[in-house]
Amino acid sequence: MPVPHHGAPTRRTARKPGRRVPLAEGAAYSHLSIKTLRRYGADGRITLYRAGRKLIQVDLDELDAIIRPVATVRDGAA
Repeated sequence: MPVPHHGAPTRRTARKPGRRVPLAEGAAYSHLSIKTLRRYGADGRITLYRAGRKLIQVDLDELDAIIRPVATVRDGAA
């Protein structure tokens, strides 16, 4: 039978609270559709959070992280 550990209490790793907003607000912020955000959540690109029974939220910090600059041709390099 395992003996319970009575040492120092363990600490949970504190995750920085993000800027979570409803999915529709995240879609407006990122200029992506709600359907695209749901797809990104399903394939693991972003994390979706359920708040209550129906409300799904997205972290704006994660949306900022997936947006990348587009490579462009520099002036005079044609």
